[in-house]
Amino acid sequence: MTFGLFSCSSKPQKEEKAPKLVSKEIVIDFADAKMPIHPRFERLSVDQYKSKLEASELSKDIKSFHLSRLKFQDDQLGALELYVDKDNPKNQVWFIQGPHEPVTYEGARVFISLMGAQLRAMFAATPFNVEKIDSRFFYGNKSSGVKVKYFLEVDKFSQYFTQYIMSSEYQTLGIIVHSDNEEDLQEYIKRIQL
Repeated sequence: MTFGLFSCSSKPQKEEKAPKLVSKEIVIDFADAKMPIHPRFERLSVDQYKSKLEASELSKDIKSFHLSRLKFQDDQLGALELYVDKDNPKNQVWFIQGPHEPVTYEGARVFISLMGAQLRAMFAATPFNVEKIDSRFFYGNKSSGVKVKYFLEVDKFSQYFTQYIMSSEYQTLGIIVHSDNEEDLQEYIKRIQL
C-alpha cells in the first residue's frame, strides 16, 4: 500500500512506501472509524484526563491552557475521545467530531489558512511563544487531510501541537496531537479508516 504526501507550498512529492508501524487498532466510537496507534497510548475519559492533568507537575499556565481547550471543546464542538501516552502524559491525541467538510488538494490552502488563523488566535491569549513548523495536504486510506504543526514554548516547557482535519466521502474528523518531541503520528493518522 502506498500513500501520496503533498506539500501545499511546493510540487507534489513522490510516493513513498509507508513504513511498518508498531501499533494496536483503536476504534473512534463517535466516528465508527478505525486507526492504528502506538500501544503506549491509552484511552481516558475527560474526567480521568482532568485528574491526571491536575496531579501532574506541569505549570499552572500549561494546566490552564489544556483545561481551557477542554472547555472550548465541550462548549463549541462535537464529541471528543482522548488517548494519552502511559509513559509520558504530555503526549496526547484528541479525536474531535466535526461537520463534514471534504478536504481536497485544491482547497487545502484555504483549510491551512483557516486552521492557522484559529490556532494563532487561540495562542494569542496564552503565554506561549509559537512557531509554525509545517503545513501540508496528504492522502490517507480512502481519505485526505491537512496538517498544521506548531512548536510551543513557555518558561522551561516546550511542546509540539499538530492539528489535522481528515475527511472521507462521508465524514470529517479533527485530530490534535500534543507531543514533547517532533513525533506527530502522521504515519498512523494516514492509515485512519473513516
